[in-house]
Amino acid sequence: MGKRGIIFLLIFLLIGWIAGNSYWYVCKIRKNCGDCEPITEIQDTIDPILIKMEKPLFTISDGESFSISNNQNISFSRGKSEITVPDSFSSDFAKLAEFLNNNDQKTLNIEGLFSKSEPSNSKIALERSESLKSFLITNYGVNSEKITTSSQEVQELYTEDNTTIGALSYSIVSPELIDEDTTEIIVETIEPIEEPVTSATETNHSNVDAAVLRKVKRKYTMYYAPNSDYVNTTSEMERYFKYLTKYFKQNPEGIIEIKGYSDADYDIKSVGREKAEMVKRYLIKEHKMNPRNLRTKGSSSQSPQSDDLDKARNRKVIFSLIK
Repeated sequence: MGKRGIIFLLIFLLIGWIAGNSYWYVCKIRKNCGDCEPITEIQDTIDPILIKMEKPLFTISDGESFSISNNQNISFSRGKSEITVPDSFSSDFAKLAEFLNNNDQKTLNIEGLFSKSEPSNSKIALERSESLKSFLITNYGVNSEKITTSSQEVQELYTEDNTTIGALSYSIVSPELIDEDTTEIIVETIEPIEEPVTSATETNHSNVDAAVLRKVKRKYTMYYAPNSDYVNTTSEMERYFKYLTKYFKQNPEGIIEIKGYSDADYDIKSVGREKAEMVKRYLIKEHKMNPRNLRTKGSSSQSPQSDDLDKARNRKVIFSLIK
């Protein structure tokens, strides 16, 4: 064997030795690692977990003494605002209503969530929060003033088939102390000033109990949800209606104006008038009021509407004393 052949043989043996040692080292590491998997396999396992969204849980808490939770959750048809509430929520909502109505300094904010992945928008989100608000008011007697609504965009909403689960978040806040009269929303900057009452009206008022007159002189506001066909009454409004009944007994010639307003989506007086007439029928049926004491009127939107929250503020019925 020539000198060149010996050199090639040595190089071949050196490469073989390096390769053998490398293989032994790798095998040793694998043996010590136990069930370790290749990095590519780990990555394949982690990625779907990172992408998959967990099913949202229902829970409401004030961070102090009150908390409710449920394994099920409120749901909506995909991209729509019609609400579905499981029957198991009955006891939870009863506790929530009792808590809100018995704690003057606690207010529930219901935040509707929307996402392009569903798809949905801020209007749908606000309607969803309004739907739950109306549900709590109608079925559990929660004071409408104890619930606020808003909307927020999120990256993704949880969906199963054609159903969106959750799509609402909740917070209980403690607002600053407010005057007891603020439950009746005063709109003096918007409503036209009524003409001074005549002496005859004053004479009629002389037969009215002072506490009753003080109550009915205030302006009361009742809000309604989009496309609703029911009177969105509350315990506060029912107390007002009882004072109205007493007032009309003491002053049979008295008149209350019921004025309905519409939002920008239905910016016509007939919609507002329809809501006012609906309330009038309710007062006649449920509180036995005389139709001649109730005057209805319709109006289009009352103030500028730059977003869905402004629209919700315009969907209302205002009660004003005429005489």
